[in-house]
Amino acid sequence: MKYVRPTLIVIIVVSLVTSLVFACLVMRQMKALERDEEQLSNALLISAALRNEVRALSSHARSAVITGEQGEEAAYKSILEVRECRQGRHQHGSLLKSPCI
Repeated sequence: MKYVRPTLIVIIVVSLVTSLVFACLVMRQMKALERDEEQLSNALLISAALRNEVRALSSHARSAVITGEQGEEAAYKSILEVRECRQGRHQHGSLLKSPCI
């Protein structure tokens, strides 16, 4: 009987420490998942922007060749400047980070 109380206290302390360690590990995993989710979201935004640029480049190139209009050629060159990182990317009125290094 005299060992029951100290044993119970040890079990409670070990349980609390184990719970705290487990909670810290879960929080670390949640932060890593949030960071990965943000990186995936950014990658999807950049890939969508690049896909739209490819479509626009093709369209402006075809129109410039067929019609010979200077406006189409200027639009084509503007898109190329964005892709070559000489000009910032604009979308929805805000400047996105360029994938260029």
